[in-house]
Amino acid sequence: MSLFNRGILVLSNGDSTWDGGGDIEIMLMGTAFSFNRDSDFVADISANEISTTNYARQNVATRTTTLDDTNDRVVYDAADNLFTALGPASGGPTVGSCVHERNTGSDATSPLINHLDFTDTTVNGGNFTVQYAATGCILGTSP
Repeated sequence: MSLFNRGILVLSNGDSTWDGGGDIEIMLMGTAFSFNRDSDFVADISANEISTTNYARQNVATRTTTLDDTNDRVVYDAADNLFTALGPASGGPTVGSCVHERNTGSDATSPLINHLDFTDTTVNGGNFTVQYAATGCILGTSP
């Protein structure tokens, strides 16, 4: 998992809180997407978002923020996201990662928060689940 610089700002300055303030969404990215921490807004990366049958950005639900003093970090977690019947029966796009963003209603002003890379998966009309690690989807630590 990797945080965008804008995501660090959004989570730290009160523009949005992971566990309550703001509409946090997940978008699925194709394999051509390359993470660049300097990307700021959805419009900067939307050309690499997948486009296929039954795909739409989803709300990230059941978000929590937990202080973990034992491991010296803050854990941002959420319920897994299920995309139902994603893609055509064959020849669908390959999903390579996902990005969380705070939806402001415009891609030009919706700040990017973080990027999660996972095994490339070609969608084939079945269900596709983004399953977050047991340790959470974002870990906030200091150097």
